[in-house]
Amino acid sequence: MHLEAKGLKNIAGIFKGYSDPYAVVKLASDDSQACRTEYIKNCLSPNWCSKLNFTCPEMDEDDEINIEISIYDHNGNHKSSSDKATDEKEHNYDNDPLMTTTETLVDIKPLLEEGIESEGMTVICTDGIGTVTIHATQIPPHNLQHEHTKLTFQLRCIKLLNVEKGTMGLDRTDPFFEIAKKYKRPTKGRPRLQPVYRSEVIGDHLNPCWDRDIIDILHLCDGIGLDNNNNDDNDDEDMTLVITVFDGTEPDTFLSQPFTRTEVGRVETSLRALMESVTPGGNGDTTNALRLKRHKGDRTKEVGLLVVLKAELS
Repeated sequence: MHLEAKGLKNIAGIFKGYSDPYAVVKLASDDSQACRTEYIKNCLSPNWCSKLNFTCPEMDEDDEINIEISIYDHNGNHKSSSDKATDEKEHNYDNDPLMTTTETLVDIKPLLEEGIESEGMTVICTDGIGTVTIHATQIPPHNLQHEHTKLTFQLRCIKLLNVEKGTMGLDRTDPFFEIAKKYKRPTKGRPRLQPVYRSEVIGDHLNPCWDRDIIDILHLCDGIGLDNNNNDDNDDEDMTLVITVFDGTEPDTFLSQPFTRTEVGRVETSLRALMESVTPGGNGDTTNALRLKRHKGDRTKEVGLLVVLKAELS
């Protein structure tokens, strides 16, 4: 399941910036099944990346699969994205103020029946301010064998385009990257990108090297691309992964400006291709580097190299 919200009410208070929203989702029929997204700093239209997986019980054809969605403001003063890991260990979620909830229980069964072709379901928040859009897909049963498989990965950029030169030309891009899986939706004619991972922001750097991290394979690509001999027509090809590098601008509390981002460039790959692109020569080796490109109208410009330092299954 994937959630995104738009136009949420800011409850951070005057001169305190913007709320840092996260969502808590519960399966109405089983309170023990609850998932929480990551929080996104200073953002009233969050597009969360977190894994939201539920195991639905056997049911009759007329039964509903209802979920409850509540959105909270991550209560705390986080100076930068890099503080997140440290703060989360000691954070008391019970103290976080409730921002909003959805008006009613949401039945996601129609989304599962429509599958990847679904446009999603948008519901209005209880306060009448903002909406939440839900996307839900069912993992193919034969891919559940990979539910414990994880990808350990590390990426860096070399010679990234500077899109933040500033008044005196002294500023530098503050890069972060996002990985999204691409649902092609053949009958709709247009794909849907679902973000699954977002890195920390590295300030003022055109050759950033991000920390090593781990992601579940089912979350990354629905387990598609691990089996060479798969007879399912839907798995004839690997799932496309889109890696996009952004320039992130920290919010200005005094001017009431939220966190903003500008796309620098992107590249399409897959789990298999990512693992085959690992650099053989270390940090500065660009032998297998992926080429980030920026598209503007009919023109395409190369804006830097994305080096895969590690991509290993365990």
